[in-house]
Amino acid sequence: MKQILAILAVAAFIGIFGASGANAGPSLSITYDGGSTTQMVPGKTYLMKFNVKNYGTRKWENFQVKFTLPSGSYLSQPDSLEHLSAVPASAKMEDNLVWWDGVSLAPGKSFPVTLGVRVKAGTKIGTNLTLRAQAIPTDNDFVEKTFTVKAVRTVTAKTDIVAASEVPGLFNGVYGRMPTASEKAYWVGRLGDKNERQPFIGAMQYARNKGSTGVGTLSQ
Repeated sequence: MKQILAILAVAAFIGIFGASGANAGPSLSITYDGGSTTQMVPGKTYLMKFNVKNYGTRKWENFQVKFTLPSGSYLSQPDSLEHLSAVPASAKMEDNLVWWDGVSLAPGKSFPVTLGVRVKAGTKIGTNLTLRAQAIPTDNDFVEKTFTVKAVRTVTAKTDIVAASEVPGLFNGVYGRMPTASEKAYWVGRLGDKNERQPFIGAMQYARNKGSTGVGTLSQ
């Protein structure tokens, strides 16, 4: 009887604590059609394009997509980045916030967002401003990414951005073969945080030198 009780106690412990540890969060990704830092000349308006995608098998319903611009209460940064427009037009805009309520995404579907933003005229050149993007299915379970906007005198040429369709060819160039489905999915996923061409190829080369494909070990 004592052995049975001990087994039940262990099972209860795993049920209480193991379930929460196994939760990897909602299967939602947030990507931006731009480089790691977006340059903006103060006083000029720019369009920032984002995409929230459901990459899992579960349908996420009635959740919120929210963008937070800098303010004194957020990261203690100056409120030097202002929102001027938002697409889809159902957006709500107030103070330093832009958000959409009631978003639902079936597996494989996306919610594209375009923000018209401007660094306020007079902002000190070189100032870095942080924009936060969130997809919030519940208060305690959400996806969050931050993006940097830098005030500059002139904008340099647009960074060469890697498209998802280019990933297999780039993988072939580094590894000498085409990727498997899981390898392709991994490297396409990396575009969410490293989508500039040279850093992206550099990440592949680093993994290759470590004997990794991103999802497994290189066969000898």
